[in-house]
Amino acid sequence: MSFLKRIESLEAIASISFMAFLFLMTIFTGVGKVNNLFHLSITTMMIFLFFQRKKLSLPEPYPWRSIGVIALFLIYYSITNLWTSVPENIISTLKHTVYLLFFVCMFDYCIKRYGLLKVYGCIFSGCFIVLVLTFMLVDKSTLLTNRLENGFFAAPKNVIDLGGYFALGILSALIIARESGRHWIYIPASLLFIGLILTQSRGPLLALMVSLAVLLAKYKHVHLKHVLYIMISIATILLFFYFTDYGSDFYARIVSSYAQSFIRF
Repeated sequence: MSFLKRIESLEAIASISFMAFLFLMTIFTGVGKVNNLFHLSITTMMIFLFFQRKKLSLPEPYPWRSIGVIALFLIYYSITNLWTSVPENIISTLKHTVYLLFFVCMFDYCIKRYGLLKVYGCIFSGCFIVLVLTFMLVDKSTLLTNRLENGFFAAPKNVIDLGGYFALGILSALIIARESGRHWIYIPASLLFIGLILTQSRGPLLALMVSLAVLLAKYKHVHLKHVLYIMISIATILLFFYFTDYGSDFYARIVSSYAQSFIRF
């Protein structure tokens, strides 16, 4: 009996370590030990599934189609390494394909097991904390003249990755607002958007726009509070642009990007 209880505890260890990884990976991107939480989640979940294989039953409906599409894209991306100058990279890419598929499956499992708000709350909290730490530690004299970088020591060194985290934080905040009715979260989401603009990262911004089109289409009801908080958020962003005149620089980068290549769009 004690052995069975220990096996069942592995499921909790796998889930908690995975959600801790979601929270910490955005804050301590440059700290490799955070990845150990992800590896711990993989190991403990695989052991749990092995011993529970006879009792295991997948929840209905299970998103086989979505996972299948992701798997096909990742395998296709891995195979394209064969046409590059370094075809042996396919081994590394296939390994990361397995990691990403586990990530997607575990993400879905944690949402069904612990609820959507807890999972997206981990992501949003991590993204907002890294925003605050970056604003606190960045060189204020160059904040409005250079791209938002060299702030918090453990944040991503690449501003595109940093902008991607801010975009993920915005999406997570909007999902939390939709599912919980906590409209105040639009305010920190607007600050994350300002952080995204300050990175001058066009790729994450464009990806965010596409994702928002899908997300907002799933809003079942739009209440007056939604409109009010969205208007406050927009006003916050517009005030930032008005007092800093920063928007013109970023708009110029977007125009130059469009002129350079339509592929980005």
